[in-house]
Amino acid sequence: MRIALSLLLLITLTGCIHPKVVSYEAVQGTARRHAEDTVYYCGTKEGYDYFFVESGDVFSLNQGKYYRVLTEDSPVKDRFYFTKDQSRWERSMGFHAPTGGRQIFVPAR
Repeated sequence: MRIALSLLLLITLTGCIHPKVVSYEAVQGTARRHAEDTVYYCGTKEGYDYFFVESGDVFSLNQGKYYRVLTEDSPVKDRFYFTKDQSRWERSMGFHAPTGGRQIFVPAR
């Protein structure tokens, strides 16, 4: 039992240390699965722009997940150094909700 819990803890912590490298479109696609999800830009570090997809599902145990996008593949214009301080995060401006092809631009907070 202890081994199983230790492995689960190790897997969980490893996922937090190295966010998955994806395209910006993949980040947006992840958020499209649930209309309530929100994408935040968390900053730039070591050649990657970091994004956090916050779950809008109040019944979910998972509150969200970090993703990395190469800076040259990211649409972010005003970059700042990566921070975990959520008060400094910026809501993604180019979020596209599933609206049958129409685009919705969400204003920054």
